[in-house]
Amino acid sequence: MSPMVVSMACVGVYRKPSLQAIPGPLVKSGETVILQCWSDTMFDHFLLHRKRITEDLFRLIGEPHDGGSQANFSIGPMTTTLAGTYRCYGSVTHSPYQWSSPSDPLDVVITGSPRHLHVLIGTSVVIIPFIIIIFFLIHRWWSNKKNAAVKDQEPAVDRTVNREDSDGQDPQEVTYAQLDHCVFTQRKITRPSQTPRRPPTETSVYMELPNAEPGAVFCP
Repeated sequence: MSPMVVSMACVGVYRKPSLQAIPGPLVKSGETVILQCWSDTMFDHFLLHRKRITEDLFRLIGEPHDGGSQANFSIGPMTTTLAGTYRCYGSVTHSPYQWSSPSDPLDVVITGSPRHLHVLIGTSVVIIPFIIIIFFLIHRWWSNKKNAAVKDQEPAVDRTVNREDSDGQDPQEVTYAQLDHCVFTQRKITRPSQTPRRPPTETSVYMELPNAEPGAVFCP
């Protein structure tokens, strides 16, 4: 079946034929459908075209059938470009540009497409942004919760560090207090006169610290 180009035709000269789809007008993608055009008039040729594509007409020779004639147009493998509204015409050999009235329109639809695809696409356009917003809100809530947990732990860490600093500083403060209250006592020790060969006098300096062991520093 090949398309033919018709520049001018006279339509409505004969009664319209009938058009039906075998096994039906709902066709799965990739399958083939038969569009059968038949009439009780003995047409020599039948022409098939799709709506809004008047320049592409498919022509088949009519075959006798039950006192009339018919032609079977095989359409497939079915795609979105082949789906649509079809009509058929009949003509005779001696007047090829005198056609019958068009048959009733027949809509050939791919199952699940294209109308169902439009519905799915429209639904997806609405649902996808909603899912993205929900994901963003959950992510933000989780981040805030995590940050709050970290902030709750920071005071405890600060208290521990401050306590350690205080414990480390206590001995130094006590030492400073002891040094601030140091009392230095200098005593002069005189050796007996009967030992003249030894140094006559040695001076000792004592430092008294509260709560500390006694000690002495000898100076020459």
